Amino acid sequence: MRKKILFFSTLYYPQIIGGAERIAQFLAEGLLESQYEPVVITTKDKNAIDQSATEEEYVNKVKVYRLNLENIYYPFRYNDIPSKLQKLIWHVRDIENRKMGKKIRALLDREKPALVCTHNLTGFSDVVWKIVKQRHLPLVHILHDYYQLCPKSTMYNNRVCNGQCMICKLFSIRKKMFSANVDAVVGVSKFVLSKHLELGYFKKTRVKSVIYNAIKLQDEVVSNSSFVVGGKLKLGYIGGLLASKGIEVLLQAVNNVANERIEVFIAGRAEDSYLRYLKETYFADNVHYLGFIKPEDFFKQIDILVVPSIWNEPLATVIIEALFYLKPVIGSNVGGTPELIEDGSTGVLVKPNDVASLTRAISNFVQDPSLIVAMQAGIIEKRKLFSLQEFIVKYVNLFDSFFTT
Repeated sequence: MRKKILFFSTLYYPQIIGGAERIAQFLAEGLLESQYEPVVITTKDKNAIDQSATEEEYVNKVKVYRLNLENIYYPFRYNDIPSKLQKLIWHVRDIENRKMGKKIRALLDREKPALVCTHNLTGFSDVVWKIVKQRHLPLVHILHDYYQLCPKSTMYNNRVCNGQCMICKLFSIRKKMFSANVDAVVGVSKFVLSKHLELGYFKKTRVKSVIYNAIKLQDEVVSNSSFVVGGKLKLGYIGGLLASKGIEVLLQAVNNVANERIEVFIAGRAEDSYLRYLKETYFADNVHYLGFIKPEDFFKQIDILVVPSIWNEPLATVIIEALFYLKPVIGSNVGGTPELIEDGSTGVLVKPNDVASLTRAISNFVQDPSLIVAMQAGIIEKRKLFSLQEFIVKYVNLFDSFFTT
């Protein structure tokens, strides 16, 4: 008989903002052919039109429950900007969201899982961990970000936070306490796991491991570049358009390179006001804003991916995706990014928030585009670490460890 695993993920397909919800989908769907039966619990906007409090559906054969997020606003709408007071109230409620807890208890009673695995918990709150352990169920948590350490989940406040400020410590007291309920914690990078452990989280957790993310491609990749000798070098950026992601560092660096030598394709969503600011401040004929676009369509348009993050990004899944599309990556030497890029072999590491460093890296590719092809062998070797099949096997082995005697 198949054992049921209940997954909690703040967002789930087709609600895709970042890599975490895509990884949640890949893992759940990857278990369909295993001895485990995946069931996903996610959130939705309770103010959306024509929606019941709890929706049940099947997404690619995976049962998914969508629960109204019980707080004063839904935090995943780009152009709804709450006031400071609203944010404070939201985060206070999110410390231990009892309304969500009631719904969680009902679904645990209904589904009766053998194990619970949590991804991002924004909106659910870590009350999930408390409830699960009251039922003496094995509990696995996957660290995709810094939600347990910082209300913003980023440890970034106009600068990189190397430790927790007083506000973060106050908001995280119960999260730190609840982390003792976790039986296994998985970091998507060595960096994000080490950051939590060094700050005293998961002290009683038996299993502490790193499992890198993997990706699932829509198409077979047969070529690494569309670059034409004598043509323009095509740079690409995909993700949220945020200052912490270094989008302005990229645009400033692009302005330092001859317009006729490069084209830049920027994909992703932004608040309307910030997008207007970017377009007005860094206007150039060779910069193209694509909005939201499927990765498979985006990567076909570029030669090189640029990930200019300023914050300590735990693991930029888009870099893994670039490797599978055989694209070199220019990335900031922060967070989990150095674990993904072999400097000089699969891409180039640059100083974070350093326009001159990024300009040099771009210029080197412009002056010698043969580097793109030269890196192909290193890229093919590196991407073996991120096989989807091996990714599923590692998680199955982890889940198995709770049921073997």
